[in-house]
Amino acid sequence: MPKHLHPLAILAKLITLFRQFIFPWIFVIWTQWQRPHLPLLILLGAVLLIGIASLDYALFTYELTDKAVIINHGIFVRQHEHIPYDRIQTIQQTQAWYMRPFGLIRLQIETSGHDKDRPEATLPVVAITVYDTLLKQRQRAQNKPTTVTAVATPKQPTNTYRIQPSDLNIYALTSQGIIPLAAAITWLQNRLQQLDNFMPARFTNGLNQLMHRSTFAGILTLIIFILLISLLISYCREIIRFYHFTLSRQENQLTTSRGLLSRDTVAVAVPKIQAVVLNQTLLRQFFHLTTLQVLLASNAASDESKRNLVLIPVLKRTQVWSEIQRFTNLKTARQPHLTTLGKSGYWRFIRNSLLLALLPILPCLIWLRPFGYFSLLLLPVAYGLGHYAARNTGFEIMAAEDILYLQYGKHALRRLFIVPRSKIQALSQRQTIWMAKRQLSHLNVFIRSGNGVEIVQLRYLTTAQSQQVAQWFEGFK
Repeated sequence: MPKHLHPLAILAKLITLFRQFIFPWIFVIWTQWQRPHLPLLILLGAVLLIGIASLDYALFTYELTDKAVIINHGIFVRQHEHIPYDRIQTIQQTQAWYMRPFGLIRLQIETSGHDKDRPEATLPVVAITVYDTLLKQRQRAQNKPTTVTAVATPKQPTNTYRIQPSDLNIYALTSQGIIPLAAAITWLQNRLQQLDNFMPARFTNGLNQLMHRSTFAGILTLIIFILLISLLISYCREIIRFYHFTLSRQENQLTTSRGLLSRDTVAVAVPKIQAVVLNQTLLRQFFHLTTLQVLLASNAASDESKRNLVLIPVLKRTQVWSEIQRFTNLKTARQPHLTTLGKSGYWRFIRNSLLLALLPILPCLIWLRPFGYFSLLLLPVAYGLGHYAARNTGFEIMAAEDILYLQYGKHALRRLFIVPRSKIQALSQRQTIWMAKRQLSHLNVFIRSGNGVEIVQLRYLTTAQSQQVAQWFEGFK
């Protein structure tokens, strides 16, 4: 029998409508500020939003049948959604702070055919028991061919990982989020300098005098202050995102749960994982730490870096392979012995990095002398980044297990992909006429991620190395 959402869905819809119409509201209030009818306009607008939210609640129904989820919704355009349980790719639940006292959640259901930027279906406010029922129905539908043996065989014990406070602190402190935050704070400071016309002259004059009297030590103190503020913001953001992070596996079901202000839970079938990814920033490499992620054919990880679902935020290098075997179907995963670049490919990485560094260096040397000479410091940095990228590019084929290891380094980030051959969508080789003379080529491996593809590119492999991967992918010996 069709059911309605919880009445709190009216409040959730009002919050969504308010966010959507915030700028029209600000415009109306700004332009009608001195008009006597402004309170009446605000009242009419509030009544209109409440009416839309109430009507949306009244017309929204859902039903969990024996075979599918059925959802009917829409005010002006009615929509009927019928989603069989065996087609469900991922189930994501979010519990905002105002839902917790009532035991309510927001559910998002995704299949392999969902739209690019939104899930197949959403239940904005339902009881948490709906999530449990949906999980059981999906598991029953997807295991239907083996129902008899499943009853006779006891369930596998649940594998569980819970992040420790010390590990969460390490993960937050070694995040590279400090770099874009520092740039953003610096940009904001430059924008604030354009507000002189709106500030008291006494304040701006005093500030300008202070800046003119600033010494090198004062400027260095300001830079350190900006970096510390960026570090603090980045640290707090990661703590809030991964607070009480847990990962559990029950048979072929993986479930992750995290978050302080908003509790996010994602359930995904293990066979639906497209690839396992090991991420290491330069700082985490120094401390021998790794972040374990997976590629999914869904947008369940749309708020993550590179849209990959984080399985375990931080692991010691000695624990990586045992955890991969414990939580995925890659039971033979191990530390790879990569085939790396030759001297010709190595040199091209360094050359490209140095040429890119010349773009800001040359204008500085021409128009900003003598201070422009400091830009020459970019050359050793560029050399180091090129050397890093070349040294961390490689691959290995595990023919017996039909698994491909792909690794590249870029912008001080090392990423290692572990991909079963059955999950590779396509493979391509590309080379310019100059690369052909040196027997070099770029190898592109296409892996499904979200509603698109993740293109893993290994640059400047030899033609023989690229052909080796291509022949393995096509099934030749």
